[in-house]
Amino acid sequence: LYYNAPFIFNTDLNGNVLWNKVYNNDTLYNGINGSFASADGGLIVYGYSDNYNNNKFGSFILKTDANGNLLWSKYFGINQTETN
Repeated sequence: LYYNAPFIFNTDLNGNVLWNKVYNNDTLYNGINGSFASADGGLIVYGYSDNYNNNKFGSFILKTDANGNLLWSKYFGINQTETN
């Protein structure tokens, strides 16, 4: 496959995995830049997306509930052509 999908997980205080999920965002290459806990116990994860075959580049953000279920996700992108 030519893409990566964000993989996130949550642990308890002893490091035991409570849940883990993969969030597929079509066929773009996705990399996580960071995340933080939200007030409702969920997570907000943000990162970058790119597809060099189509010259599409951008960013994504997603929100989960406390169990890792995806509540919403957004992609913000641009089309760009490089010249030498």
